[in-house]
Amino acid sequence: MKIIVILLLTSYCFAKPFKVALGSCNEQRKVQKIWKYVDKQKPDLWIWLGDIIYGDHFLPSERVEAYNFIKNQPYYQKLISYSDVLGIWDDHDYGYDRADGDYKYKEESKKALFDFLGYDDPLLLSREGIYHQKYYETDAGPVQFIMLDGRSFHYKWKRQMLGKVQWEWLENTIKESRSDIIFISSGINVLSTFHLTLLGNEGWGGYRREKWRLYKLLRKYPNKQFVFLSGDRHFSQVSKKRLSKGNYAYEFMISGMTHNFPFGLPNFRKEAKAITDKNFATMTIDAKEIKLEIWHAREDKKLQEYSIDISRFSKK
Repeated sequence: MKIIVILLLTSYCFAKPFKVALGSCNEQRKVQKIWKYVDKQKPDLWIWLGDIIYGDHFLPSERVEAYNFIKNQPYYQKLISYSDVLGIWDDHDYGYDRADGDYKYKEESKKALFDFLGYDDPLLLSREGIYHQKYYETDAGPVQFIMLDGRSFHYKWKRQMLGKVQWEWLENTIKESRSDIIFISSGINVLSTFHLTLLGNEGWGGYRREKWRLYKLLRKYPNKQFVFLSGDRHFSQVSKKRLSKGNYAYEFMISGMTHNFPFGLPNFRKEAKAITDKNFATMTIDAKEIKLEIWHAREDKKLQEYSIDISRFSKK
């Protein structure tokens, strides 16, 4: 019995943390040197946070060709040989800048995206939109990744982001979740306090009714840790919002894999300075914390580090 106990403790102490790499805004016509540095991190999971390619007004065949160019990058091929891949779209890979749900090649875009990601789930293929979720086992217990679709049901004139069916799915998915640590991926920023449509600056701030509905939903679950993952703005930044006493939602906005904005935008919820270099990020999840590290996309250089204490949510 003593030997068994020692073996179990040893196994637990040397358990491997779960590592996720993530990024967005990847112009296929620009240098793809980033994959060498992503591969060096050896993530268990890679997450695309939108704008995987820039295919504004592409024909379906041109969109497929652009995805294949990314997929055939040698270090990306190496990455997907050992890492799982999740992804969502934003406007430029979906259709064109700030495209709505009436885009005429919506179904063709969905097929091209799912083929690129390697998705073959019949349920995902048959229903409208690309929203989905997946669990991964970690040292902190099961962790859930919810992947939202901000384009298929998006109508600016209605001030609508998710649509009725996706809202019902999201509410039920969180209600039935077996995880206390939930990542919610959105193609556009959620927590930022700056939004100016006239500058082409999209965000949940432009859809206040839906944003407050989202906050109201999360406040129902004070014993869960929510972390938003987003892209779009061509710089990276950590934000934090109080949901209820002692409980906060965080956002890791990771954007600018191949091109970048020269400065950050006003945001009184920011936790750290904006990263305006070309970048990607990794999240390492163990029983104590989620450690975010933001990395330069074209050299082996760490740009920023930030941690969230999750010890009270951990199931191990």
